[in-house]
Formats: sequence, C-alpha cells, structure tokens
Amino acid sequence: MRDGGICYVEFFTTDLSASKAFYETVFLWSFEAREGWGEFLFFQPPEGIGGMFKQKPEGISERGPIVHMKCTDIDDTLGRIERAGGKIIIPKTPKSSERSGDGAFALAEDNVGNRIGLST
Repeated sequence: MRDGGICYVEFFTTDLSASKAFYETVFLWSFEAREGWGEFLFFQPPEGIGGMFKQKPEGISERGPIVHMKCTDIDDTLGRIERAGGKIIIPKTPKSSERSGDGAFALAEDNVGNRIGLST
C-alpha cells in the first residue's frame, strides 16, 4: 500500500456486543477479538479495508471515527501536518510487536479538527 492509503478505521462504542451484532447483520462484517487487545474488537468487511471498535465506557466519541492512513515516515508526515495547520495529538509511538507487529503509529488533527491516524 502506498503512503496516504487508508489502512484501517477505528470506531468507538459503548457496547462492543451491540456494535458487533449491528454490523454483522447490516453489512455482513466478520469480527475477531485478539488476545492482549482488551476492549478492542477487530472487523473485516466482505471487501475493502477493515478496522476496529474500541469500548469507551464514558460514551461514544462526539468527533466520530478515526481514519488511519499508511505512512512510511511518520516524523516527516507529522511535520507536514503541523506546517499545514494541523496539530499532533499523540506523537510517533512504537507499536508492540506482540500486539500489532513492528512499526509505529501517531494521531493528529487536520486543520479543521478531524482526527487522522498514521500507521507504518
């Protein structure tokens, strides 16, 4: 996948079981709980990119899902985000190899407040 390609989508929910049932029924998504991931539930649609749902006891995020983009050089991309008027929320952070493989991720906001995930 080239840089800038959407690699996954992250939804927030107050009820993982209810979200799973809804998306299985409506869109025929398949789901998988992964050891070590706690309150995350991963999904894969019949076609296209997948993602995850995260349990949020305090309620669903008012700002909607987070779209994660493929990024070879997170530091360079974060610099471009800041120069374009965005801001860094979570700086470059190594991924745990036992949970999600090698690489890194970051979270930023674009110039109007939409959250953008970056993932190597």
